[in-house]
Amino acid sequence: MIQTELIWYLQCNDLEKRKVERSIEDKTCYKKLSDIKKRFEAIKEELTKEAERLDDIDKRILKLNMELKHLDDKLKNSNERLYNEGYDLKSVDKMQKEIENYKDKISIIEDETLGIMDESESLKKSIRCKRSELINIKNEYDKLKAEYIEEKEKNTMALKDLNKKREEVIKHIDKPLLDKYNALYQRYSDPVSKVDNGICTGCSVKISASLLDVFKRDNCLCYCDYCGRILYKGE
Repeated sequence: MIQTELIWYLQCNDLEKRKVERSIEDKTCYKKLSDIKKRFEAIKEELTKEAERLDDIDKRILKLNMELKHLDDKLKNSNERLYNEGYDLKSVDKMQKEIENYKDKISIIEDETLGIMDESESLKKSIRCKRSELINIKNEYDKLKAEYIEEKEKNTMALKDLNKKREEVIKHIDKPLLDKYNALYQRYSDPVSKVDNGICTGCSVKISASLLDVFKRDNCLCYCDYCGRILYKGE
């Protein structure tokens, strides 16, 4: 293989190598994983707060039911005393007021119980939704993480193979040409440029007639007289 073919092959290998390296260094997927994890933690925190609130409500309902039973018992006892025992009008009036007071307290407790029971149902529904959402987020995270690991392993293997190919090809490239290529590589991502209809495709400048005449000769190594790239005939 002639030197220009080898140096062109080296460039193709290096371009692919750079592409793989950029893919390995790309943090887009890592950021997505981080964002998903933050979303998971935020919903988990909300779920914890709702579960704690639901626990408080359950305790409050239990306490209200106990108070309600206690008042019901007192109300029942007062009614029995009112109708089964003899009292003067003053005592009857006092007893009736006591009964009304119990009824008012019972009504207040029942209203509060209904209100927090509505909140309890709303919380239970929200908790179910959040638990389902957490499962979906975890599945999304696990899938993306698996894809990320698979892609990273694939790129690592590809990079290893490209490095191996690079080491192999540079063994056959003359040192002055390799040094020139490496120097140009510091300036251009494509130090080797194809010539198309007398134009250097690297800088899009027409090659001089004298250089083009030399370039057309077999096995002749030429450089663009405008950008300095190594010129390659190609297919």
